[in-house]
Amino acid sequence: MKPEGDQPRLLRTGAPRMSAGRRGRSARHAESEAVVVPDIEECGLGPFTGDDLQALAQRLQDPRWTRGTRNIYGLEGLLTALLVLPLGLRLGAWLPLIWNEGGWKVPVALRGAENSREFLDLTIGFMRHLDAGFRASPARFMSVVDTLAGGYGVKPAHAQRAWSQGFALAVSEVRHLDIPLEPAAQNSLLAIAMLQHPSSGPMAPAQKPRATLEKAVLTLVRLRTSRGPLGPLA
Repeated sequence: MKPEGDQPRLLRTGAPRMSAGRRGRSARHAESEAVVVPDIEECGLGPFTGDDLQALAQRLQDPRWTRGTRNIYGLEGLLTALLVLPLGLRLGAWLPLIWNEGGWKVPVALRGAENSREFLDLTIGFMRHLDAGFRASPARFMSVVDTLAGGYGVKPAHAQRAWSQGFALAVSEVRHLDIPLEPAAQNSLLAIAMLQHPSSGPMAPAQKPRATLEKAVLTLVRLRTSRGPLGPLA
């Protein structure tokens, strides 16, 4: 079910739209609050439902976030990179990337212990949901580019670009990316990178961009050696 009011418009843009009176608030952080890096093992343990996905998508459109905060498409790209590549980033390093911060500053949108814990449960729950699909037999991946973008009238190219940018952001945090040098892995990374500039290179005949994303992710899943923040593979 689609949200009401202006919310579909917000999801179409991929970033919060702010009135002139809200722009100052969007850049503030709750720096006076005590910051404790949460224990990921205690977060997001319940079932992650379609309603949870909608709630997380809407929370990322809150105008109180800092400028450049990931939307739901970018968040999925970022979480996917953490799960399928051996990036080794700690929670305190990758979580602030969601709201476009290099350091640990708490944005106004996360002010309050209950509020921040709810967001963390949704985010880690989303990560666990993605990982559950990756660990299934056979592995499965249905991106929010497919499940949400069309329902909100988002152009696939815009959603794919945001997804690829989130993925690339996680990769950019490490100096060396040690992955199997199989052509399949390299081709998958190239396919994901090309989603940022879909007109910059040729695609296979009759191959749709979203099919390319699904195939690329599942190829990296097959080659992965860890589950990133969720720990080693069983």
